Amino acid sequence: MGDELIVDPDGRLWHIAHVPFRWKDGTPAKLAWTPDQEAQLQAIFNRRLLHSLTNTADEAAKRQYIALFYGIVAPRLVVPNGRLNAHILEACVRGRFEISRISENSLVMGCLFHDQVSIIQAKFDGNATFESNRFLGRICCLTCEVAGDATFHESIFFGRNVFDELVVKGKLGFTRGDFRGPASFDNSTFHRAVEFYRSEFQDEVTFAGTTFESRSSFDIVSFRSRFSFENADFKDAVFFTSINWPELKPCHGGTSQYERAFYNTRFKGSAVFHGSGFGHHAAFDGAVFDGSVLIDSVGEREAKAQFDIELSAAKTSTDVPEDRLERLRGGAYALRHAMEKASDKKREFLLYRFELMVRQCQTKTPSWERKLSHLYQISSDYGTSIGRPLLLMLALTVFFTFIYSLIGGFSTGAFSLHRPLDLVAGDWTPVFRGISFSVGRTFPFGPWTIQSSDFQQALIGSGATLSSVLVRVLGTSQSIVAAVLVFLSALAVRRRFQIG
Repeated sequence: MGDELIVDPDGRLWHIAHVPFRWKDGTPAKLAWTPDQEAQLQAIFNRRLLHSLTNTADEAAKRQYIALFYGIVAPRLVVPNGRLNAHILEACVRGRFEISRISENSLVMGCLFHDQVSIIQAKFDGNATFESNRFLGRICCLTCEVAGDATFHESIFFGRNVFDELVVKGKLGFTRGDFRGPASFDNSTFHRAVEFYRSEFQDEVTFAGTTFESRSSFDIVSFRSRFSFENADFKDAVFFTSINWPELKPCHGGTSQYERAFYNTRFKGSAVFHGSGFGHHAAFDGAVFDGSVLIDSVGEREAKAQFDIELSAAKTSTDVPEDRLERLRGGAYALRHAMEKASDKKREFLLYRFELMVRQCQTKTPSWERKLSHLYQISSDYGTSIGRPLLLMLALTVFFTFIYSLIGGFSTGAFSLHRPLDLVAGDWTPVFRGISFSVGRTFPFGPWTIQSSDFQQALIGSGATLSSVLVRVLGTSQSIVAAVLVFLSALAVRRRFQIG
């Protein structure tokens, strides 16, 4: 034990594990250690761990034994191979911290790691608990297997965080995690519940190719930068309740920070986005929903206002706006098919309307389709307005009334360019007959079809002249346009009240 004690400048005894990096007067302590002294500390650490393996021949007792390290201060630390059951509490490691293999349960809590933490190809036969720690450097947890639970609750990660190719057979928990640097959880498999409740990602985070076998929760998670679940597979319900989306601004290659966040992501269970707003459509481009999708219920006006913001941002993008428009359209398409499976006709058509709005802005859309789409928008707001087609039909009837009145009036002699128009005592018969004829073309049935033979003959003639043919074409066109407007109004009624 004597070789484990050190006397400080004030004459006090310190155990070698607890010697600080600097003494009270500011002079270097462990900062001035030689490699031999660092190796001595590592040897003592290893000896304590190995004692947990050899203190008893009883295998059951071995699993009960805990190698406890409290307040250890180390320039660097390596946890060796072995069937270990280690608890490291409130340690301060200035250099690298490495774990080769820890068996049974392990607990690393309240520690401060200044440099890289490496946990590579480690196998935890029990639980791996790394809670309330601060990782100032990079953490690399790669190709590890945890038979029990793996938890990093209430930890702060300042550097690059790599948690790739993990297999966790128990629960995975990062509750209230604070990720200041970029993080990745790629190509991993989580067999039981995953919990990221109230975690915050201030930099990019990815879950590419990761499989979630059980329920997953990202409730109240803040994504401050780009995030991606590309090629991820959610086999059970997943909750993105009340998440904070990143701001709508371009990042890599002109892509918004949440665009294609769920590209080729398969949701086999329910996907719950309650409290996360009805929008961010480009995030769902390429997503596959086998189960139900639960999103906020908002009014059409509010939903359209949000979509207009996204559409405007895509159109005015400085980098390849056509690609951003396609991602926006693809997201609306994916959500529309999810609503179709859920028989939510109202939202299904709302999202289809958004698709049409995007296609109208895309240069790859044929010009004739863009023009028809524009007319569809003007005439009925993409089939959603009941009153607009009727108002247009009324305006159309008034417009054609004016034309028919002039043609019929001049043809019968009621109007003449050689005498002034008398609005009080003049002959209004052509106007009234023009109204009847125009309404008769809009509603070609009932009493409106009964016309004065002399006015009708003067108006449309016998069909033997070009002018009479043009008037007949004009009347036919009015009837066709009126029928289309009535159809659009009826279609809006059907969709509004979900008739049939």
